[in-house]
Amino acid sequence: MVNFLCEVLKIFKATYYNRKLRDKDGQTENQKLLHIIREIYHESGQIYGAGKIAAIMKDRGHKIIELVVASTMHENDKLHSGYA
Repeated sequence: MVNFLCEVLKIFKATYYNRKLRDKDGQTENQKLLHIIREIYHESGQIYGAGKIAAIMKDRGHKIIELVVASTMHENDKLHSGYA
């Protein structure tokens, strides 16, 4: 069905799925995740690593694993000014 609709609308499937993954605010799950990670990182005085941040997120009700937190922090370079 998606293939047919994309052909009719002349859009790429990737465009369809990218839009589908966004919420009403236009944020993707990764953007929301990054926001939460940054918030906890700053609350800790920029001390906590991926393991501690993942544990805090679990305590707050998020389903997350340390590897996802670590890769998100790495991809967004936690030492970059975006975190400072």
